[in-house]
Amino acid sequence: SVQDLKSIGLTPKFVQKCLEIRERGYLEQAEAFRKDAEIHSLLELTRIHGVGPALAQAWLRCGVRSIADVRARADTLPG
Repeated sequence: SVQDLKSIGLTPKFVQKCLEIRERGYLEQAEAFRKDAEIHSLLELTRIHGVGPALAQAWLRCGVRSIADVRARADTLPG
């Protein structure tokens, strides 16, 4: 119940997310992330050893969206 979730110290916002998952079976915010092409690109780029979120975002601003893009433009990318 909501009281049980609150009693263990969960924040009201987190409790709402738990209730949404219980009612719908999924979290709408998570679904939006799964459908976001920029998030997919960011995750793919950060799988490259040594590439963190900041560098991946810089590459996204340069138009890089995939590992293939990195290979094609390796000489011109920041970092």
